[in-house]
Amino acid sequence: MLPATCTDMGWKSKRVRYCVLAGYCLMLIGLSSIPSQAMPNSQVLNYDKVLHALVYAGLGFLLASTQWPWFVALIIGILAGGLDELYQNVTPGRMPSLSDWVADSFGVAMGILVYRIFLHVTKLHSRGRKEKAR
Repeated sequence: MLPATCTDMGWKSKRVRYCVLAGYCLMLIGLSSIPSQAMPNSQVLNYDKVLHALVYAGLGFLLASTQWPWFVALIIGILAGGLDELYQNVTPGRMPSLSDWVADSFGVAMGILVYRIFLHVTKLHSRGRKEKAR
């Protein structure tokens, strides 16, 4: 059963949403701080751009949950991806990549889109439950 709204998922407080967003950003910084020599050898890492898009889709989803206008969330997410790529310049063995930033930006946009679709679906579901209750 789908939750009627995001508040039914425990997202009632803006403080909770901002804390989850801050924690996610700290995780991104932590991942970017891993030197290339310490990165595990894995077949999954061969899909680098897909991983960038997926991780930043999570950021986009969380930015959209703050209830900022979608374009503000998008700009913040794109800037965060760019800053993350620049930060990798000071991480041993890592280097910034324009293609990674494009993948990050695409992921942010997809995360925002998924959040907006989620809101639309939950509103339709909530409306349906109210009509059945009558």
